[in-house]
Amino acid sequence: MGQFNYDRDDEFDQSDLIDRGPYELDNGAIYKGQWSREGLRYGRGVQMWTDGSKYEGYWRNDMANGRGRLIHADGDVYEGDWYNDKAHGKGVYTHMDGAQYDGEWKEDKQ
Repeated sequence: MGQFNYDRDDEFDQSDLIDRGPYELDNGAIYKGQWSREGLRYGRGVQMWTDGSKYEGYWRNDMANGRGRLIHADGDVYEGDWYNDKAHGKGVYTHMDGAQYDGEWKEDKQ
């Protein structure tokens, strides 16, 4: 799996964001990336959960928002648009066995 392509930096005013090194959240997940001045995940960031799942992409108000990629612990991958922590908009879901859905999503549903 290649590097995630951040292609929408114009979505966020970078001057209001703070870069912060790895930070452990209450649920044990580790987040590294940008934060708002109010202390919320906001802008570019990567989060790794204790089960091995990883999200890399854009955040807004502590939720995945914008373009991002979630690699599930079982190896399945969703890459596409997110809204309020859910797959929402155009996206591709690729199962470990190679089966794939490429299309529209609404609140985590195909």
